[in-house]
Amino acid sequence: MVAETTEDRVDNLLRGLFLPENGALLENYRLKRGRKRAYSIPLNHTGKDFIILKLRPTRGMKLWRRAQRLFLSRMYGEKFVLVKIDHVQVETERYREWQREGFCVPRLIETSIPGIRVFQGLEHPFFYDILADKDVTPSRKLEILGAVVRTMSLQHRTAYKKDRKSLVHWDPGPHNIMFDMDRGITHWCDLEDPVQPNMSLEGLMVRAVRIFIFGVLHHLWEEFDDTIEVFCENYELDFVLRQLADNVERSRSSLMGRVMEGVRIRRPAHRVRRLISSKIRECLEKKALSYQRGRDSSLARLVDGGVS
Repeated sequence: MVAETTEDRVDNLLRGLFLPENGALLENYRLKRGRKRAYSIPLNHTGKDFIILKLRPTRGMKLWRRAQRLFLSRMYGEKFVLVKIDHVQVETERYREWQREGFCVPRLIETSIPGIRVFQGLEHPFFYDILADKDVTPSRKLEILGAVVRTMSLQHRTAYKKDRKSLVHWDPGPHNIMFDMDRGITHWCDLEDPVQPNMSLEGLMVRAVRIFIFGVLHHLWEEFDDTIEVFCENYELDFVLRQLADNVERSRSSLMGRVMEGVRIRRPAHRVRRLISSKIRECLEKKALSYQRGRDSSLARLVDGGVS
């Protein structure tokens, strides 16, 4: 007798839940966070094994998301291009691509049901919730921040080496990142956004870093210096940091963007941007000085060895 695979099990479960008479039961599993049609469905009575089901958005939801993205585009001073593309196909292909590169994302479960995405559920907390948790000490949050940034740095370094925009997360805010507190592993979620054709690879990376930093500072403003230092120490692409410092300093975003950023950090936007730019430049100078000292020290040992 052939054992039932996870894919077959999920297929049978979902086909039953999609029956008209089970509509109310399916809605009981709907995730309350966000506006997406996402569901957390248990696979056994304990609830430890579960799947995350994502359905196509309704027409009203599509209009809402389009308006939201246009708003964010104006907020950041970007020329957002509406790409007519199947987000289900985009996210499915993106997860496969990221898995091939060895990036940690929830396991994609293949099903025979069209128009859906199914992922193996993870019990790890979102990075957003960790940052907001008052029981987690600031030092522990900074430690986790360093681990998360190292994975972002790896993604961007790989994307730059292979010249692939699809390896840059379009919205890397803390709400799209999960962290395994026990094993120190970062998992990335929500890869459904298509790559913008009007943005360069470097521009995408600068944008991603900017979104991430503002998202983290929303919770760690009191640890501002340490937060920027930890980020710069663990993010390897210095040219992206230099472009970010220039981008932030010039305040390219719209008036709406500056107002929203000020509200988000609860500080005047011009002051926030100036502080971020100045601190990043300071960290880059320290990295350059440390690198030069290391070269000088290596050269001195080489000379001493030759003399002896």
